[in-house]
Amino acid sequence: MPAKFEASALFELLGRVDRELAAPSIIFLIGGSAVLVPERHDLAIMKLARGYEHDLQALEDIHRLHPFEVETLVARYEATEVVGPRRRFALALMDLIARLFGDDEATKRRPLLDKLAW
Repeated sequence: MPAKFEASALFELLGRVDRELAAPSIIFLIGGSAVLVPERHDLAIMKLARGYEHDLQALEDIHRLHPFEVETLVARYEATEVVGPRRRFALALMDLIARLFGDDEATKRRPLLDKLAW
């Protein structure tokens, strides 16, 4: 399992590296440490596609602080190509909408998602 660390640890590491450099340098971060981050609705779709419970809980935490827009989530779903059954991805989105916005909102979106799932 890869090591996990807080963002503050990354900044501390970069600060130490910076203090040791004799000249300006470019540092490329790759993988989970990369500093470019997706827009939050795109992040939600990526985490939804992966489907791990801790990712879904993280989306709930994000939603509490900065609520997602259900229309934007559905639009990003429509624009996303997935590997595997599209129906499973649609059901995962329905579940996420229910978790974030309640069962009534998910039920309201069901006809559209059923149409888009095939």
